[in-house]
Amino acid sequence: MTRAHCTRTCVTFSGGYTVILPSSEPPRSHWTEHAATWDHFGPPLRPHPLDMARVQAVCAARCGDAPRALLLGVTPEYALLPWPAATRLTAVDKCADMIAKVWPAKRLPGSFRAMEGQWTDLPLPDQSVDVAMGDGISTVLPHWSLMDKILSELYRVCAPGSTVILRLFVQPDTPDTLEQLMDDLEVGCIQGFHAFKLRLLMLLQRDLASGIQPRQAWQTWHALRRQHAASIEARRWPVPVMDTIEAYASSSDTYWFPKVGEALQAFDRHFAPREIHYSDVELGNRCPIFVLERRA
Repeated sequence: MTRAHCTRTCVTFSGGYTVILPSSEPPRSHWTEHAATWDHFGPPLRPHPLDMARVQAVCAARCGDAPRALLLGVTPEYALLPWPAATRLTAVDKCADMIAKVWPAKRLPGSFRAMEGQWTDLPLPDQSVDVAMGDGISTVLPHWSLMDKILSELYRVCAPGSTVILRLFVQPDTPDTLEQLMDDLEVGCIQGFHAFKLRLLMLLQRDLASGIQPRQAWQTWHALRRQHAASIEARRWPVPVMDTIEAYASSSDTYWFPKVGEALQAFDRHFAPREIHYSDVELGNRCPIFVLERRA
């Protein structure tokens, strides 16, 4: 455990597992801690090279020689694409630590900038963007209803004919169960810890109206780690990678995982879907890339 200094409380939750919860830390967003451990994150929670090859191909076909680009968040893989020399790119993130620690400023041209701001109130003029991108943006919202506000803001800042490229984390039509997750772990069907973590988060969401609080995943993980110690040990996941889940322990955040149909329904008022791409990598079927076009 990484928080041995905390006062702790024992509780029992569904499934009969007893876990120890931190009780002395007030709830807070976990993104400052994620910024500090970003190098330990990988696919599917970060884009796979095959994802970025697809995004690059879409940009090359649709974005022209001097695109005005918007990035929701500071995902380095998008900023570091081989953009045309005349590209101007603005990244917007609400977490100052993500900008300070994750944005690869030293590797980017002077026409690329990162700004602190809210996606529901983008600090950009109307119709000033030719291509907008985001990674997992539908997951990291205070509430799912804000997705419509974000899409409204994207519509405002995007020029007519512009393209929006979003890689989202989506629920399968038939959700996992905890038993299925652990069965797959037992037989070696789960390779990466981040794939395990994403599946765990998704199966704990009852529905899109409720979302899932990441601290529930932290609770369940520590119960499973005792119950299935041998299977987890057999995966030989690096400890710093597994410790990325510790940021969830006292998190105040909620995650939202739509199904593909729910995502398309959210887009429909402002953007027309043109393409949906899936990568042939672990959990690529749950991380599609949506290529959208601004409606007139």
